[in-house]
Amino acid sequence: MAYFKGDIMFKDIRDIREFKVSDGVSHVESTLYTGRKNDMNVLIKLLNFYSVKDDNDICLNKMYVINELYDNKNIIGIDELVMPIERARIYNDNVVCIYPYVPSYNFNNVISDNSVSVRDKINYLRQIGEILDKMDKVRKRGEISTFYLGDVHESNFIINKDTNRVNVVDMDSSKINFSSDNSSKYLYLCDSIYEVDKYKYREHFGVSVCMIDKNTDIFCYIMIILNYIFGIDMCSLDIKDYNICMEYLRDMGVGNNLVDILYRVYTNDDNINPYMLLDEFTYLKDKIDNNRSKLLRRVCYEGK
Repeated sequence: MAYFKGDIMFKDIRDIREFKVSDGVSHVESTLYTGRKNDMNVLIKLLNFYSVKDDNDICLNKMYVINELYDNKNIIGIDELVMPIERARIYNDNVVCIYPYVPSYNFNNVISDNSVSVRDKINYLRQIGEILDKMDKVRKRGEISTFYLGDVHESNFIINKDTNRVNVVDMDSSKINFSSDNSSKYLYLCDSIYEVDKYKYREHFGVSVCMIDKNTDIFCYIMIILNYIFGIDMCSLDIKDYNICMEYLRDMGVGNNLVDILYRVYTNDDNINPYMLLDEFTYLKDKIDNNRSKLLRRVCYEGK
């Protein structure tokens, strides 16, 4: 039975059914439903991890983000971003966001699927970087000076079945205009960024969080790329071991320009989006995989 069946708050949406995300997809703060609104298939996101009554500041921030995305979607104008189709609703003290439903494969499953070619995976990774570049252009136009994805990780991207293009979901986790910094998976998990001055921290609803900006979006994007290339959790490495991995890429034939960009994430130089150089990995991924034991030995011995 649908959660909202017969509720006047959702009388404009019919055929509401709970939606189950696929195995392996990171999804913790909400319950999802599908339905039909004005002959459009929609996805209803009930943010039931937070309550307006108990977590008012967090809920107000979520509502602000949803409303700003909706109000500015024409100014933003990026088709790959799955944007809310209306302003936020409140249901039983929970924030509700309604998105268009996109038939898709979750990128977290695609990137780990051995039946998907290396070429296609690199193409999808490049598309993520292209989206970040489009967002940079939006910021530079000046109408929206603050606009970042924030929580950049594999499960927040999908492959649209109709277009075979990467789309961004969970946009309510983004940072726009005067919103607060939402939590970000890879920024939370990576201890090494605390050692780098360009990443700034502040108190956010009682928790110390990394302030979201262009550097953090690119940092997380690079972690996604390298997680795939190395097949390990790059956020778990300390800076010395990370740099060993970068020298390994150079030894495997990856060009100096790309390696130097990847190196920057743990320096105080601003991060650079590497998406235009990712084709190099298409031809070197097998070589990197076949020599992974050499990398592990280097990390074990040189990293001590």
